[in-house]
Amino acid sequence: MKHGIILQGFDSSSFNLVNQQSYVGYLPDLFLFSTSLHFIPKFILIKFFQIEKSDLHFLVLILTTLQTSYLNTSIEFSTKTLCPYSSSLLTGNFSQNDLTFQYHYLCQNFSELKCFRYDNHFCICDRKLNNERAECFSYNNRFEQCTNCLSNGKCLRGNWKISSDFVCLCPHCFYGRLCQFQIQIFSFTLDSLLNNESQHVHYILIGFIFLLFLIGLLNNTCCFLTIKENLRRKLFLSYLICILTIINQFSLIFLLFKIIYVFLGTNGKFENLFKLNLILCQSSTYLSSIFIRSNHWLTSLITILRVFIVFFPRKDFSKKFNLKSILIILIFVVITHIHEIFYSIIVEDVQSQTYCLTNYS
Repeated sequence: MKHGIILQGFDSSSFNLVNQQSYVGYLPDLFLFSTSLHFIPKFILIKFFQIEKSDLHFLVLILTTLQTSYLNTSIEFSTKTLCPYSSSLLTGNFSQNDLTFQYHYLCQNFSELKCFRYDNHFCICDRKLNNERAECFSYNNRFEQCTNCLSNGKCLRGNWKISSDFVCLCPHCFYGRLCQFQIQIFSFTLDSLLNNESQHVHYILIGFIFLLFLIGLLNNTCCFLTIKENLRRKLFLSYLICILTIINQFSLIFLLFKIIYVFLGTNGKFENLFKLNLILCQSSTYLSSIFIRSNHWLTSLITILRVFIVFFPRKDFSKKFNLKSILIILIFVVITHIHEIFYSIIVEDVQSQTYCLTNYS
């Protein structure tokens, strides 16, 4: 399972956070602290995260003589370096005042204990000159958390001065810098198909869609010309197939438009054009959905009508099925998919790549 790692550096006087870095995977061999800092962190706290588990705190080092901005992380992680909750070490109920004295008790009776935590406090066992006591500081244990990830991913912030410095731990079947893509069955999108692919693959896919568009145009044109002769007889089934043919062609048009739009977005062509990008995102998503869903509904209506004709060949269904039925279906589809406009968002990835996503979380 993929891990998320937060490295936090604190000064030794007031336990102020002076440096924070985020990683996905495992610890690198070498950490680099910013050389612009006026002092090097004296306490290094490493926190491990998993998407389905609570965080684990490890006090890795207590540094007193570090004179470089580099830190070699050849460190063994074990229960000896774990910073547990104080409640897991104490038995019984204590008042707040009694609990403070018990902190010293923990350092005195657990010889391998280096640190522990309690609510918004973090304590380090000071063992200098055989003085077994707890040094406790206020600690914001949510300082590394952020809300930039999608799909219920866990967001871990790095440098708090840089808004783009964060990593996401994605749930199962989700991936991407913001957990914006998924590989669940029937859940992939054009954006996920084009993600991390070369431009040659993009051109091949656009060419394939354009070829599909031309074949569909030829097929729908022939179908429309064939049905056109039957429109004079004012048969409802003829009107229905004629309208379905037109909708099919518009579906192909918006499919071609969508693939070109996604291609431009993944190549960073909408940089600094957020409003235009959002309008194209919302309109392409919404119009593609209503034409595709309308096609499904009208195809189902044709199937139902043909079944009735087979079982009741002498009955006239024009009174039960007429153009009003088609109009009701189209209005129903338009209304029931209007929410996609409001839930369509633009996500910007690395190198100014933008993706049009539908986010309900």
